[in-house]
Amino acid sequence: MAAAIWDLAQNVKGVGYEINAFMYDGPVRKKQLKHHTEEEYREFLERLRLGAFDSYNTAAREMGWIE
Repeated sequence: MAAAIWDLAQNVKGVGYEINAFMYDGPVRKKQLKHHTEEEYREFLERLRLGAFDSYNTAAREMGWIE
């Protein structure tokens, strides 16, 4: 049970890294934003949404919250 929560927390941490890598070129402190098209933003957000959904569902099944 604890492993499911740990995996969920690690996936949330990974989302932060993905956002930083997508938005910034180099360290965040330098604030060198990357420029993306609207389509790239939409694809990125959809990828995050699907990943979060899968991560939650996996943990929820292991915890017995959903069938």
